[in-house]
Amino acid sequence: MAPAHQRGRQGVGTALVRAGVAAAKVRVEPWSEHDDEDFRSVRNEAYRDQWGPMPQDLWQNKITNQTFEPETSFLLRDAATGTPVGVLVTMHWEADTAATGIRDARSMLIGTLREYRRCGAASGLIGHALRAAAAQQYHRAGLSVDSANPFGAFGIFERAGFTPTIRDVRWAFEV
Repeated sequence: MAPAHQRGRQGVGTALVRAGVAAAKVRVEPWSEHDDEDFRSVRNEAYRDQWGPMPQDLWQNKITNQTFEPETSFLLRDAATGTPVGVLVTMHWEADTAATGIRDARSMLIGTLREYRRCGAASGLIGHALRAAAAQQYHRAGLSVDSANPFGAFGIFERAGFTPTIRDVRWAFEV
């Protein structure tokens, strides 16, 4: 199967219809300063059981900083209620491009609310972001996933066309 971004002009709605969710149920919106708190709240709810909440000051320091790419970051909303239900945040490091000659769009955060999992929402967001990255002249897209991810992230990313290139282990010691 071709990667999500190469499957014609299908959007999030098409992916959701195939998964049994009506396309009219969701809409994709680009990042805006006005919606920044919606992005953070979806992240906090989506990662509640895994990483815990991210306060506003940490969000600004770690997410919407100088590496943040708003033109390839998207919010998924329930079309009927306007409730934010999914998020994809992209970052880019100019120093990496200068060193390698490769412009890399890095999806640093992909999350959906529980009730929108396993219905194509994350896959649709990824496909949408990959098409946006191609339109913005990125050469490559990348992401990282926690090996303990209980939500099937590996399968979602593989179906989108990603392949593992680096495996990383972090050691910790409680003090």
